Amino acid sequence: MEILLAEDDNDTGLMYKSLLEERRGHHVINTSSGENCLKIYHEKLQNVEWEALHIQPFDAVILDYKMQDLDGMQVANEILAINPQQRIIFASAHIKETLLDSVKC
Repeated sequence: MEILLAEDDNDTGLMYKSLLEERRGHHVINTSSGENCLKIYHEKLQNVEWEALHIQPFDAVILDYKMQDLDGMQVANEILAINPQQRIIFASAHIKETLLDSVKC
């Protein structure tokens, strides 16, 4: 299982990566910004014939809600605009704000 992770706090990103890889056996690509996450997502789309094979480029995309450049909702909206079937998980210390904003969008 391949997971794309966007987390701007380095320690938190390393913790997620460690837990998902060592304890769950997933391969995690860890990015530190929304922009880098989208760049990697777009590169993966170009390199894989995912649509023809009826598979997703990533099994899951895990997004921090609050990031410096693009927030998790902006990243999710762009990913879902090109691939509405992509599984996206929000991970945030700002649970109430994340939930309220996601319901609005």
